[in-house]
Amino acid sequence: MQKSRHHRSSLLTYLGAAIRDRRVEQSLTQGEVATAAKLHRTYITDIEAGHRNLSILTYGRLTEALHCSLSLPIIDAERCMKREGASSIYGINGALSKNSQSLHTNSNFYSTLRTESLELFVRANMSRVQFAVELYARYHNAYPKDQGELEESLSGQFPVNPFTGCAECPTIGTAIDEEFSTRTTYLLPPGQIEYSPMNKGANYIVRGGGASGKALTGLSPGRTYVLSGNLRSTNQPF
Repeated sequence: MQKSRHHRSSLLTYLGAAIRDRRVEQSLTQGEVATAAKLHRTYITDIEAGHRNLSILTYGRLTEALHCSLSLPIIDAERCMKREGASSIYGINGALSKNSQSLHTNSNFYSTLRTESLELFVRANMSRVQFAVELYARYHNAYPKDQGELEESLSGQFPVNPFTGCAECPTIGTAIDEEFSTRTTYLLPPGQIEYSPMNKGANYIVRGGGASGKALTGLSPGRTYVLSGNLRSTNQPF
């Protein structure tokens, strides 16, 4: 049991250092990262000091804020642990050992990490669509109201569905109420982006399909993750 605790503490210390190094490389402050990841600044301080055991969802938000892949801080931490003799995860000349290769390719952790990575890509596509329709509204004083206006806002540059690898134009949905849309389960093919214009262009909802064939879930259990806008208020992910 003591060895397990020591390994966990060591891993968190090296992972925290790798996250800190990545932040410094990006010339970001702890406050800026905290704001982007929707975390408290002291939480970032604890992570970098190795005092926080991260959940996979929090880790995903953090790497997104650091503009890097999910695997990068982990790889950096593992290599540093090997150099300093804190881990035997690597074999000869820094290559992954056979046991480690098996862990990375066959475990539930790998499957979960891959799913989270793909769904983070979908969320990024949702943000891209949101940015395009907000820019469109600046010049037209209304959000896109149909497929043609939506395509115009995107200038033909459609987001790539990470599940299919193909560029796909967002579909037009029929959502009419933001609050209701976040509370109900909604079927949406993996990676598909759906844009619903509301109130004659005064508002909209963007939803994205998760790996399960349902719209991505929000931070609160049972809620659908949406991006929305209103010409009279500030846009925030619900």
